[in-house]
Formats: sequence, C-alpha cells, structure tokens
Amino acid sequence: MKVEAHIESLLYRYDCVIIPGFGGFVMNPKGAAIRKGNDQFYPPTREITFNENLTRNDGLLADAIAAKDEVTYDVAVQQIEEFNRESQARLAAGKEVEFSGVGTFRRDTAGVLTFEANSNTNFWRASFGLGSFHSPAIQRDTVGRTIEKQILKALPKEVAADATTRVAKDRVNILKYWPAAAVIVLMIVSSTVLVKTEVLNKLSLGYSDLNPFADTVESVYHSRSKNTTPEAVDSAKDEIERWLENVPEQRNVKPEKVAKVNVVKRFHIIGGCFQQKVNANKLIRRLKRKGFEAHFVGKNRRGLQRVAFGSYETDSEARRALKKIKRNHMWSAWLYVSG
Repeated sequence: MKVEAHIESLLYRYDCVIIPGFGGFVMNPKGAAIRKGNDQFYPPTREITFNENLTRNDGLLADAIAAKDEVTYDVAVQQIEEFNRESQARLAAGKEVEFSGVGTFRRDTAGVLTFEANSNTNFWRASFGLGSFHSPAIQRDTVGRTIEKQILKALPKEVAADATTRVAKDRVNILKYWPAAAVIVLMIVSSTVLVKTEVLNKLSLGYSDLNPFADTVESVYHSRSKNTTPEAVDSAKDEIERWLENVPEQRNVKPEKVAKVNVVKRFHIIGGCFQQKVNANKLIRRLKRKGFEAHFVGKNRRGLQRVAFGSYETDSEARRALKKIKRNHMWSAWLYVSG
C-alpha cells in the first residue's frame, strides 16, 4: 500500500497528518455553502491546508503503515524516507507530485512549494453520501403586487374585471396608493382578530361602544354584595391558624446517597510520544503548570509513551478543545481515540 494511500485514510479520522521531513496536512471544518452565481448548494466538508514547517515525526503515519502493511515501525519509517526522497526529486525536476484523493504539489518559478487540494473529495465523514445540487432561486411577488391582488379579490366581479383592465393599461397609478391600501388591510385584519378572540368582551367593551352616534351612559359604581365585615376577616384568620396547627411537622430526611457513575473518556488530545519517561514527565509537568490535566495514555506500537493534554467524553468536546490547543499552544497536537 502506497504512502499517499495511508495519508488519505488518516485524513478522514484526524485533523493533522504529518509526513516527517516533508510537511503536514491540516484539516479545517467548513459549513454548508451556496454559490450564488449558479445557485449550487454544497454539503459541509473539511478543507485541506498544507504547512511545510510541520516536519516533526509524531509517530502517527509510521504507526498506521506498520499496522496496515504488517511491518515493523523501523521499516515504515524507511518507507516514508524513501517516499520523501522521490517526491523531492520530482519537484526539483519541475514535475508534479500527486497525492491520490488529497491534492497535487508543484514548485513555481521562484522555487516555492505550492499545494492544490482535490475539491472532489469530502473528508467530513458526517457528509458521506451527500453531493452538491442545483436549486434555482424562488421568484416571489412584490408587496405591491400582493396587495393589488387582495384589493381586486375583494371587489365585485364586474368592478374587478374593469379594474384589471385599467391596471393592465396603467399599473403605475394604482401602485402609488399601495401604502394606504396596506393600512386598510391591516385595520380589517386587526378588527377581525379582536372580534374572533373576544378581546373586546374581556375589556368590557360592547359593540354599541363602537358607534360614535350612540348616547353615552355614565358608569355607576356598585359595591360588592359579599360580606367583608371585620368579623368575617377575623373568622377567616382563625380558620387559617387552626389549619396551620394541624399541619404535621416535617421531619429531617437524610438525602439518599447517589451512586457514582464511572465516566469513560475515550477521546485524548496527544501532545507527543516519548521513548524516555523522563522527557514525558517533563512535558506533563509543563502542561500541568499551564492548567491542563496532562497524563499518560498508553503506548503505541513502537513502545513510545503518549502524553495527552487531557481526555474527553465526546468527540465534539474533544475537537473544540483541540482547536484551541492548536491555535494557542501546539500546532502538532492530534486527536487519539482509544478502544
């Protein structure tokens, strides 16, 4: 299996894949998009960028080659070095180096290494099976045209037909009055809502109150007929006090002990792999001084001890933390999912 095939497979699972001595691929999430020029919709994806300064061997690529091809770690490292020599020779000769499914490398006239990503590959696993599609823009009537239809619909048929003819001849004159028509329609809708929802009744407002020519009758206050004497108030207080005396006292109940739930944290952000435990402990102490819960996360196939910034329960939580760590602390940090 070729080295570039291993790289393509790793890019579906990790945010950063480094080719020791050559550079590193960095994945950046990109949401769904629409191209307004041709009304083309595109699903969420992950954009690939290449950083020529990421050359430190983090063990990820070599470990994947050793596992897939069933070879030792040292043999996998030799395969990567041979791949680098061949790629650099082709670039120096002015030829392109294509990574199948990933992109193409070339050097320009100034000798600068450039990378063009393959736009046909979507490395976002959640978008598997989703492709781009074309959806033309929806044509809707303008506000003036909508109000015009409502007015013509409310008119009698003969008048509506005549009005339609006039509108066809000179629509501009009618549209000049569409703000006034909008106010009339709004008033009709508002009055209908008030009547249907009985808001007028709740406000103690009768239909006769809407008539400006009706006689106005002065409102007269009538006192309530209920018994509100001081004796009735005292009797109510006595009744409340008797009820409070009969309420049983609440005993102190000890809260039940809640069983602790063991939380499994399978998503780890790896900061480095070390053969010497002394060096691994140095990194752990440095990360703890910065506030991280650094710890060991087992060993890889080569026997190197992994040092993690921290571990998380969910993939989304771990990716958010990885993004902050890459931006503020260590670009070469990567996500490891334990079994």
